[in-house]
Amino acid sequence: MEKKSIFTLFIKCAFVIKYSVLPYDDFGLLVNKTRFGEDFVTYLNDYPDRKTVNTFWNNAVPLIPGEHIFLAAVNRGLNACWVGYLDIKKAGEILALPEDIVCLFLMPIGYKDEKPKDIKRKSKDEILFHEKWNQKNFQ
Repeated sequence: MEKKSIFTLFIKCAFVIKYSVLPYDDFGLLVNKTRFGEDFVTYLNDYPDRKTVNTFWNNAVPLIPGEHIFLAAVNRGLNACWVGYLDIKKAGEILALPEDIVCLFLMPIGYKDEKPKDIKRKSKDEILFHEKWNQKNFQ
């Protein structure tokens, strides 16, 4: 196997924080009251540290574009790994991010330093069903 140079690219899944209090008739606020309960959402909306509150609410924002980057990398023969269990304050300090940017996830991307193993795949009949579980009526 030809030895490729190994590199790692760290993609900052960051977002700009808007420091504001949501109006009580905001649609997202109303949806989250249904999901999480009015007491919890009211507490967060009244919480004075707006950066922390906005980081909490926007935690999922980079997931879809990040997954697209992940899949595009793998499609091109690279490997990638989501790193979401991190101290976001310390990550922001290490990356020297401005105060209004938060690093929620890291994604190292690079070439493996080993030969991949052959993958044994299951047949279509083992993994596909029609309409209901274990119903094999494909035509």
